[in-house]
Amino acid sequence: MGVAYERTFARDNRFSWSIPVYFGKNKVSDDSYYGTSTYKNFFKVNPGIKFYPFGQKTLSYGIGLSVFYLSGQIDESYPYSFVRYQIRQLGLMLNNSLSCNVSKRINLNLEIGYGPSFYNHFENEKDHFDNYNFKINTMRHANFSIGYRF
Repeated sequence: MGVAYERTFARDNRFSWSIPVYFGKNKVSDDSYYGTSTYKNFFKVNPGIKFYPFGQKTLSYGIGLSVFYLSGQIDESYPYSFVRYQIRQLGLMLNNSLSCNVSKRINLNLEIGYGPSFYNHFENEKDHFDNYNFKINTMRHANFSIGYRF
């Protein structure tokens, strides 16, 4: 779940900046042969700029670049152990969006993003010596939203 604010800053409505913020309390599990990884309590902010090459019409395509920051927890369960990590990631994302203006005030948006995460820090909550940083990792983003124009 999230909330976002987008504002155009050119007269022809081709450029805009946005500040979306997302919260996730639900658990998403990834089961494997060795154990289970559960992702939960995530917070992500993804401010950026967007370019609408054909302008903003009834159906609009946009492409943009954003910076994202993500923070959350990962629980890893193995047959004889349990580890909880605090995760923090920071990187860039290329976003593609499709917007449909249903009325003058209501719009539907679909956005997909992909990009490198340059800072990937995992910290064990119990054993603070069990911390590690990944090198460049990839981040994916998919979002469907209903918007209201003021």
